[in-house]
This record gives sequence, C-alpha cells and structure tokens, in this order.
Amino acid sequence: MFRKESMLKIFSKIKTVVKKPDIIIWSIQEWVDRNTDLQLKSKEFLEKQGVFSLLKKGDIKENRCSCLKLANLYKLIQSRKPKVILEFGVGFSTMVLAAALIMTDINKKVICIQ
Repeated sequence: MFRKESMLKIFSKIKTVVKKPDIIIWSIQEWVDRNTDLQLKSKEFLEKQGVFSLLKKGDIKENRCSCLKLANLYKLIQSRKPKVILEFGVGFSTMVLAAALIMTDINKKVICIQ
C-alpha cells in the first residue's frame, strides 16, 4: 500500500504530464523502479554477478544508477553475445556492458564515444 507522501509525489508527477509528457513518464518509471522489490532483486543479481562493486558513485552530481535497467542490460548482453558494442557516452552502463562481455568468452569490444 502506498503512503500519503508517495501518493502526493505520484499526483504531482501526473499533474506535470500535460506540460512535459516525455519527461514525466520516465520519472514515474524511475519512481516505480526505486520503490518496488524489482530494484532490490536487480541489485542482488548484479552483486551475484560481481558487477555491483564496479558501480560506485564518484561525485555527488552524478546520476543515480538504476540497478533494474543495468541488470536488464547485463542479461541482454549475456543472451545476445554481441562481438562489438558501440555506446555513446561513458557511465555505469559502460562498466556493465564490459563485465557482461567478459563473461561471454568471445572476442569482443566495447567502443565508447564521448
């Protein structure tokens, strides 16, 4: 069951939908991810794979990492086994991509463009 504060946050986000629908949908999804057990299960999965220890924040201004999205990314790489990944920008996902590729035991590359 949601707490009153949680419901107020949801309503304030929904109220913003009219102004910026693309941003608000992402924000609601982020809130759901953080406030469900999926985030905890994803964190445990990343810890089990030995990846979570790589995801330390270096600066207070950095974005928070989403364990759910990173765990899904890790599983995607493990199932598809790509030989080359081209990523724009460098961040938490880069480390997860590299760790997942290492575990596939194939000749692989992660190319990052900053």
